Amino acid sequence: MEMNTAFKFSDYLELQEVRVILNTVSKVSMHPERDHLLINILWQTGARITEAISLKRKDIGIAVITLRNLKQYKKVKGVRVLDPTADKDVEVSSKLCDDIKDFCSKNDFVGSDFIFRANRTNGQMKRWYPLWLLQKCSVVSGISKRGKMTKFGRKRGVYPHLFRHSNAMYLLEVTHDITIVKEQLGHADIRTSQGYAYSKKPRIKKAVAEMKWE
Repeated sequence: MEMNTAFKFSDYLELQEVRVILNTVSKVSMHPERDHLLINILWQTGARITEAISLKRKDIGIAVITLRNLKQYKKVKGVRVLDPTADKDVEVSSKLCDDIKDFCSKNDFVGSDFIFRANRTNGQMKRWYPLWLLQKCSVVSGISKRGKMTKFGRKRGVYPHLFRHSNAMYLLEVTHDITIVKEQLGHADIRTSQGYAYSKKPRIKKAVAEMKWE
């Protein structure tokens, strides 16, 4: 397939680089199992970081994860509330779901519990932590982002949203079907992070099931 220039990203990770980052987590994290799961979720779902750290035990299915849209609102009796119909089910490997469930079981998490918690307060993990974690992984692994230089003259390193682009590119490279990318990530096209898909199609399940994520 000849890729349209609209879908070309210089700022994404190759599969081997993702594997290196995942393998680096245990070297920098005090909670390697939890943090490995978090990064793997970012990778396999293309979730925004706010969606990932908002996941609860009840959001994990057999081979699907329900991501909660925290940006789309509607008015109910004049009150602005999150729109639950904007949530989407994303197909992932069954192994990832099994690993998450095992982690939740070991920590006695019930359906309404956040999977990813802050190290000290035990409340919901803050957005800064995944960024800090991935920056540490960047240093140890030697992998830097391919984007613009910072004002200090060096590349920033790996950051959470990079996995969203990486997921989209990997899906496109493996399936050669841009509609799968659009439906799996909810993109109008690969340049935008707006919009959500609500349908689950058998071909998406089959494509994701056959992909080697790790």
